[in-house]
Amino acid sequence: MTPLFAKARCCRLTVDSSPSKQQAPITIPKHRPLAEPLRLLLLLVFTSGVLFAVVFMLAGVPVEVLLNPVAWLRDYDPGQARDLLANIAEVLAAVLAVAVTVVAIMVELAANRYSHEITRLFLREPVNRLVLGLLVVTTMVCIWTVTVTGDAQTSALLPQAGFVAILLTASLCLLLLVPYMYFVFTFLSPISVIERIYRDADRAIVRARARDAEIHQVQVLEAFDKLQDIARSAVQQGDRGIALAAVDAIAELLFDYARVRMRAG
Repeated sequence: MTPLFAKARCCRLTVDSSPSKQQAPITIPKHRPLAEPLRLLLLLVFTSGVLFAVVFMLAGVPVEVLLNPVAWLRDYDPGQARDLLANIAEVLAAVLAVAVTVVAIMVELAANRYSHEITRLFLREPVNRLVLGLLVVTTMVCIWTVTVTGDAQTSALLPQAGFVAILLTASLCLLLLVPYMYFVFTFLSPISVIERIYRDADRAIVRARARDAEIHQVQVLEAFDKLQDIARSAVQQGDRGIALAAVDAIAELLFDYARVRMRAG
């Protein structure tokens, strides 16, 4: 049995019209797809900070640079800044192209194997929008900053402010790349997709009211169809665990609906 809905079989609701019997609560499985990527990101940030400090020490960078970075940036050569920003723009463009290509292939393969619902879930996920949007915006800002770096006023408090912003955001983009790929692999797992469909339908059941009951009813029926499609595809592919997880999710939705009806009645 798959671990996702393993606890669910131990917490089945007994549908009974008698109001005197106390119904046992349904155990909803917990899934934290961001936990491991966040830990990986923190590890990368810590490692990068240590390497950054070691490089500074070995390169003999004066301590004054760290104590007063504003003065160092004020005296930084704009020509060197433009060259570095141009190189950063090329690197970010290449990283964006590779990330989009790899993610598109993975999503397409997963959708063809199990369900087209994977594509919609992927596009709705805020993490995907945030990371890909950050890569696009950083690349665009880097390109525009290269064109205006030479026009910065030397009397400004921080003439190389755009240079600093690009360095920080570019470093963040590169640090996010590996955790994001880890997140995408976890997100596209069939078990994770089943759980997301189940949770969306469960929320629709709980939030259903008389005035918008038809809308939530359509959402729940669509969730049943999606879970059935995943179960049939898993059976055809010989994935017994995924098929059982889809069937368990359908059963849990039925018991959730029965629980809500009993409370409302």
